[in-house]
Amino acid sequence: VCSGENSGTLTVSGQVGDIVRWEVSPDCFNPTVIPVSVTTPTLTYSDEAQTLCYRAVIKSGTCAQQTTNVVQVTVRPALMLTANPVVGCTGEASLTLIATGGSGNGYVYTLNPNVPGASTNGIFSNVPSGNYMAMVTDNAGCTASIPVTIGTTPTPTQILRVSQVSQTSGIV
Repeated sequence: VCSGENSGTLTVSGQVGDIVRWEVSPDCFNPTVIPVSVTTPTLTYSDEAQTLCYRAVIKSGTCAQQTTNVVQVTVRPALMLTANPVVGCTGEASLTLIATGGSGNGYVYTLNPNVPGASTNGIFSNVPSGNYMAMVTDNAGCTASIPVTIGTTPTPTQILRVSQVSQTSGIV
């Protein structure tokens, strides 16, 4: 599942006996066991931030309690998005979106309101000034979004290096 907002339902079926409780563990029950006081055949999880293992405990008559098979709900690393708009002298901007985390490579970037074409490299050109919602989707379908404002004032040119300075009047 995607990090952050996620949800799902685990269901036990075909068991003989009653569900005594569910259990959850961040280390797949080696050794941590956290009891969950749910006695129904379904357990709903939501907003999990880490990978967790679940199982149900079942008791039938006078027999000893038994556990179901373990189900691991894997939470992918959080998908993060940053934006770097650069406004040119004409008032239109280039926008570079950078994704990190999630399910690795295979990102697709979009802007809303729509700027023509989704981008797989995160670079948009000739973006008019305005307010946008930038979104990235990874190859597992997880998404992240951030608001981006493109202004009208040109971004100052950054001087990265000065070389071959000569001295002519004694003052540099």
